[in-house]
Amino acid sequence: MTGLPLKWIALRDWLSEQGHLFRPADAAAQPNPALPLQQGTVLIEFHHEPTKSPKNIVRYSRRDPSPAVLTLRLDPDGTLALLRRQGARDALYALSLPQLLSGEGAQVQYGWDLSRNTGFLAVSLPFRGITRIIELPGALPLEHRDIAGLAGAAFQGGPGLERIAIAEGLAPVGPMPSLPGNGFVPTPGGLVRLDALTPGMRIIAADGEPAEVTWAGHVHLPAGGLNAPCLLRAPYFGLNGDLIVSAGAVMRLQGAEVEYLFGRPDVSVVVRDLVDDTRILPVSAMHELANPMVRPFHQVLLNRRVPIVLSGAVFETLDTSTLQTNPVLWKWSVLNALEPAVLPQEGAVHPPILRDYEALSLRQMRAA
Repeated sequence: MTGLPLKWIALRDWLSEQGHLFRPADAAAQPNPALPLQQGTVLIEFHHEPTKSPKNIVRYSRRDPSPAVLTLRLDPDGTLALLRRQGARDALYALSLPQLLSGEGAQVQYGWDLSRNTGFLAVSLPFRGITRIIELPGALPLEHRDIAGLAGAAFQGGPGLERIAIAEGLAPVGPMPSLPGNGFVPTPGGLVRLDALTPGMRIIAADGEPAEVTWAGHVHLPAGGLNAPCLLRAPYFGLNGDLIVSAGAVMRLQGAEVEYLFGRPDVSVVVRDLVDDTRILPVSAMHELANPMVRPFHQVLLNRRVPIVLSGAVFETLDTSTLQTNPVLWKWSVLNALEPAVLPQEGAVHPPILRDYEALSLRQMRAA
């Protein structure tokens, strides 16, 4: 996946009732409203509100000077349909989803690349680790005036809609970087910042043995919803300094509580399920911390399936298991430039990621 650098140009959040359209300060540099984005991504997050009839989560349309429609509909049978119209062209795309639970969160991404006459529609159910994706030949773009319309206060969302973000460029799908670049990783030569690691460098992994970096990168993500930044406070979790990570980051935890509750020495836990307002806090609630609308998150891939130590805490690296069995997902992922042979082929299998109610039990026992 190549093309324009990823640049988020519009954000709208229905929970905080905030929106922002990033425009050049110079009026002469403003884009022509009628021009389509050559490459773009629309990211939509919603939570499921069960109904017995189809519901429109997003329903945007305009008539003049030419028609445009973007409708995201969820049917009771689990079919998620995206209806697009741009001028004289129409398209209907659909994905079949498992039965959504009441209140379950979902993230939808629609991307297009006019230069290659292609695109994708993807849906992630992060609480179940499920991602569905289809490729879309001839995917229709959005024009700049429709981006402004979707981000504007006049546009009203449907049931369960939480936020819309629009990027110029193609946002990756699947496993996502989630760690801060300013955390420190132990290496044979001493501590190195995560954002300074490059392929070929050797680190000391969480098992105390050397491992080689095969990929290191970052992606800028909207700082809200499923990617909301969370503050991990030292000295909890073994941290020797505070870290701000994505809510989707996965930690590896050990201890007597883990063994008592789950009968194993370690478990993996998603950070969003550990938020307790003491050890882990949402950054949005911390007035003294800067909270930019878009944040860079970093990650590495190692030649072994083993977690890393970052500023004293243990985090999982990118989980590539779904990419190995889904070539379409691989193509549109953050790792699309790599060859499959580069993926880690040896090492311990990750322990199971706790479900939210299991993480709650662990959180409550640690707080007792």
